[in-house]
Amino acid sequence: MPESADSAVQKLTQVEVGDLDSLWTIAANEQVYGNAELWPLLLCDNKQQIVDADLIYAGQVLSIPQQSTAAAVAAAITHANQRGEWELGEVEDSDLEYLALHCSR
Repeated sequence: MPESADSAVQKLTQVEVGDLDSLWTIAANEQVYGNAELWPLLLCDNKQQIVDADLIYAGQVLSIPQQSTAAAVAAAITHANQRGEWELGEVEDSDLEYLALHCSR
């Protein structure tokens, strides 16, 4: 059986944040998820080192969850699309709600 295009891309298990990176751009990377709307999965898995989803730092090493459930993926996409306005350096209430509801581990 031939490999699909998705399985042919080597997926990363962690990534070092670069100077211009955001959770959005990291999630969009084909070696991560290839879908920017999945950035909340990165926030959830790295909540111990990310205080503000809009403020990550060059040199941080983020883990990339590879085995997310369909429910977790759906919740991440919903949050990404319904997050609302945000301000750099301010933790948004919607992010705190997402973390409380979907990232309890």
